[in-house]
Amino acid sequence: MNFTAKSRYGLKIMLDLADSSHSNKQQRNQIAQRHGISIDFMDHIMARLKKSGLIISIRGRNGGFQLNHPPEKVSLWDIFTAVEDYFYPVKCTQDNHCEFENSCISYDSWSEVVSGIKDVLEKKNLKQLVNQWNVKRKENGYPHSDQFLAPTVNCNPRKASSEI
Repeated sequence: MNFTAKSRYGLKIMLDLADSSHSNKQQRNQIAQRHGISIDFMDHIMARLKKSGLIISIRGRNGGFQLNHPPEKVSLWDIFTAVEDYFYPVKCTQDNHCEFENSCISYDSWSEVVSGIKDVLEKKNLKQLVNQWNVKRKENGYPHSDQFLAPTVNCNPRKASSEI
């Protein structure tokens, strides 16, 4: 199990689309600029989100991307499993069936870990997270989302810890 850049940016994209301070449709270059995502990488993530049915694209001059479901119906689990290639720490937990389930000393432990993570991620939805962000933004005087520019520092925890 690994939360990669696809998960980080996939969540940012989905939160951006769920943010009611934006119009119903968002153009990809606006999202990319707000969050510091390269267009190529964003297109890769958006294709996965679209394939999973989480977003839709509207063609044409006034087109863009939008959520395919209400924000309260989209969980973090939905997003992460849509953008990641493989989300389970061990293969036997992916489909809750393993031929060695009864004789494997670690199966129950891995199942419990996966179940705990999945439960937490399924309980959090986009609407909750956008509401939390809006409260934090107002309390701390952050600018409106349209005026927010991507941070210039890298928020990759692995890279940051290796640079210390």
